[in-house]
Amino acid sequence: MHYPVGTGMEHDEYDTPATAYLAWTNATGRVCGTARLNPTDRPYMLRDKFPHMIEYEPLPHSIQILEGSRICIDNDLPSDLRVQIKNELVLAYYEYALAEGAHTIIGLMQTLIMRRVYGSSGCCPVKLGSEQMLGDQRCVAAKMSITPDMYEQVKKKLGVQKPVIGNLWSAPESLAA
Repeated sequence: MHYPVGTGMEHDEYDTPATAYLAWTNATGRVCGTARLNPTDRPYMLRDKFPHMIEYEPLPHSIQILEGSRICIDNDLPSDLRVQIKNELVLAYYEYALAEGAHTIIGLMQTLIMRRVYGSSGCCPVKLGSEQMLGDQRCVAAKMSITPDMYEQVKKKLGVQKPVIGNLWSAPESLAA
């Protein structure tokens, strides 16, 4: 997939005022990992570009169901730090979603990455359709249940004790509407 780049940042039509960005920063403030969340009550990538990937239930349309996308981690970092960032971004998904009243996060990823990122973290992703080839990559759409119990289960599996989001900021309703 091609994303236009402007002023050093990739962006597409799903980067809107309703989008939440989660950023993992180091001690100097450098962004080393990111993730994006969008509510599904407005246009979202899985519905608009890949609806055929959701076969087992209707396409979601709810402010309580978020689409997660663009989870990215700097490949130049040491392996152990990349794992820490991955774990904390997964937990940040839960913390943000719980704070916003969401009960589900959906997403589309390469099957192997889905297993390594979410399956290995204890998130128990549930497939929304069959695995399919997108270009030369085997991909799958899946959902994760967002509950306080699941959040605690994932924290325990990852060995994290405290919340990972330091500053939770939501756009004012005038921007998000």
